[in-house]
Amino acid sequence: MARSPEHLAEDLGDRLRLNTPVRTIERRLGGIRLASTTGSITARMALIAMPPMMASKLDFAPALPVALEKALGVWQSGAVIKMQVRYPTAFWRAKGLSGMVMWRDPPALFACDVSKDGGHPALVVFVGGPLALRWRELGDAALRAEVTARLKEALGTDAGSFTDFSCRDWTDDRWSGGGYSDLIIDTSATDAEQTILAGAPPVYFASSELSPSFPGYVEGAIVAGRIAAQKILSEFNPQ
Repeated sequence: MARSPEHLAEDLGDRLRLNTPVRTIERRLGGIRLASTTGSITARMALIAMPPMMASKLDFAPALPVALEKALGVWQSGAVIKMQVRYPTAFWRAKGLSGMVMWRDPPALFACDVSKDGGHPALVVFVGGPLALRWRELGDAALRAEVTARLKEALGTDAGSFTDFSCRDWTDDRWSGGGYSDLIIDTSATDAEQTILAGAPPVYFASSELSPSFPGYVEGAIVAGRIAAQKILSEFNPQ
């Protein structure tokens, strides 16, 4: 998955600035100024490609319209821990199993087969919601033991004979605030998405959460990005 953004960034050269968080977005006549930890950038427009909850933490000057501030503030980050477990063989397939497991106890624990057709047998395991918040306190060894025990119960003892076990805790990610997707926690905010998508020109917003299809997934982020890019291009080149 990491190869996708790397490929997209290849043509940007030194225009791509990593580890340079923007602190203030200043709307001014004729454009914007973005102040970061290392300097500032001026532009005609800005697209804030962040989850709504993280976007709400940015300092806008002047302040965003009240309706837009409220729309950004009704979201809460999700909580997910993701693990990839590699095996010498896809032993579950030999047993006629798909490798997909959804546990009723504990809830919010899910696994599925992500083996490539040419090899690399592997399962991916997701721990979500309150369970992720509890299990992140276990530490790496205890978390691995918990997940391995559940896989062995579901798929057999071979599930304990993995060749690699990698883990990514998204519950307090620096850049996303959590994973994988923000959720609206104010049930009265029925127009939050539309308000955020309208933005406050020359500042616009895009994220997977705002996508008309596959929201919360990588595909949703791609769709949302394309729509936002087309909107900005139409501003630059009005018909």
